[in-house]
Amino acid sequence: MALAEADYSMTDMAFQAEALTYGGNGPQKGDEALFVRFFYHPRQNHTKTAEEGRPIFEDTEYIEITQPGNRDMVVCRPASEMDRARFPRHYAAFKNKQENPETGTPLSAWSFLSKAQVEELKFFNVHTVEQLAAMSDSQAQKFMGVANLRIQALSYRDWE
Repeated sequence: MALAEADYSMTDMAFQAEALTYGGNGPQKGDEALFVRFFYHPRQNHTKTAEEGRPIFEDTEYIEITQPGNRDMVVCRPASEMDRARFPRHYAAFKNKQENPETGTPLSAWSFLSKAQVEELKFFNVHTVEQLAAMSDSQAQKFMGVANLRIQALSYRDWE
């Protein structure tokens, strides 16, 4: 299955709009609420393919950015220097072959949720209480009971 690549300027504009939804003053304000993953993916080298007369692929660093709660808004494209600078913790973890770093309280540590709720939220790329709190109203309303969980996550985050 081929990965769809998104143009940086278009995806950055989309995530800037979402970042402003989280109350930010700039495009990086909402970054802590995003699920970010760097990985290797084979990409055809067209120059070498033409030279060799056969398909030549090279492992290329890709980035996947997902807005928590929105499985439809996924950016997946070759990683740029701007991505590496914007998400330095995630990139460092990728290079060190570590798990994706999460900032905040893991949902599994929040005693308010059942294990089933934790797994369901993870399916929608929500891994921390802070990501749940940062979910937009429109996204939270799409899933039964999540709007109330989001309100409790907001209270929990403000209490911390």
